[in-house]
Amino acid sequence: MTIEARPYGPETSPTDRAELRSRVSQLEDRLFILVEVPIQTPFTLDVLFDRLEELTAGMDRFAYVVDLTGVQRPDARAREPHSAASCGNSPQPAASCGGSG
Repeated sequence: MTIEARPYGPETSPTDRAELRSRVSQLEDRLFILVEVPIQTPFTLDVLFDRLEELTAGMDRFAYVVDLTGVQRPDARAREPHSAASCGNSPQPAASCGGSG
């Protein structure tokens, strides 16, 4: 099964939820990849970042790459949790967050 180009939400089936989780994987020791879905929603971002947190549990530092191939630009509602998740306190990604300054 593949993820369709449609919004996913809390009503998502367990099979689709597992498919979403499988889009996060480890490339190297402390390097991960998130393959974003075509239409981002707060729900899909939660699923992806929850999986990333599971995979990075116990790591003090890590990095991740987001594959945006075929992704539509998210609306403000979908971007908000992504910004918070990518700049969260635990675990800490190796990338810097925030604006210039």
